[in-house]
Amino acid sequence: MEREVETLTAPSGIRTNWVMSTEPAGVFEQLAVVTLHGACRPSAPMPASLWFHPGDTEALGQTQVVDGQVLPFADVRCDTIRQLIARELSRQPRQEREDVLGRAMGRVLAHELYHIVLRTTTHGRNGLAREAQSSYDLTADRDDFSPADERRLSQAAGDDAESGGSGR
Repeated sequence: MEREVETLTAPSGIRTNWVMSTEPAGVFEQLAVVTLHGACRPSAPMPASLWFHPGDTEALGQTQVVDGQVLPFADVRCDTIRQLIARELSRQPRQEREDVLGRAMGRVLAHELYHIVLRTTTHGRNGLAREAQSSYDLTADRDDFSPADERRLSQAAGDDAESGGSGR
């Protein structure tokens, strides 16, 4: 997941430093707090609630918004991602399933970082900033932000670096 996020955000000039919540806090210019929900392993059993309500589609990830303001807090729902990409995971050799799940989780997280960096609830028209992603989008060998979204991310990352940044 980390490798995928870094690959997707690097062209925009966004650098990531990963800190687990159990590690001592550091000093960061911008900060985004991400919470992983559910079982984030390809071999974990699927919760019964997801099998009994197949028509209910829960968001794969979510960025927190309060009073119209995008906050630097995001959730990634591993079980929902695993449910969406279950067919693709089952087609992979067992030793490659973790990489495929990590790729999908990384793309969901990169999408949420798009909202946080741009401080927007709107979506792009193409690429990873689209509102909905298919199982193929999340597991394909390659996917990116659209050139227009990449420019917006690059500008926002540059603006925050110049102004001292805050919030992600």
